[in-house]
Amino acid sequence: MSKERILVVDDEEDILELVRYNLAREGYHVTGALTGEDALKKARSETFDLIVLDLMLPGIDGLEVAKRLKNSPKSAHFWSKNRLLPFWRLWMLLK
Repeated sequence: MSKERILVVDDEEDILELVRYNLAREGYHVTGALTGEDALKKARSETFDLIVLDLMLPGIDGLEVAKRLKNSPKSAHFWSKNRLLPFWRLWMLLK
């Protein structure tokens, strides 16, 4: 049985590790990223079932990461499968 893969993006290492630990304990394969740039690199080179994305990141913020992921063929499936739907709704409200 394959584990579902989750990318967690947060610039606070303690929060990232806490989320990673709890998701891994529930059986998920979790990859972490501390910056928007790192998140984009990982999302384009690996396949994830879900991305948990902090909005306030240094450098490229979470909104810009989401926008770039939406426009990337490698990660466009998140939008069509509602993998970022709650975030998308928030983004639309802020636009």
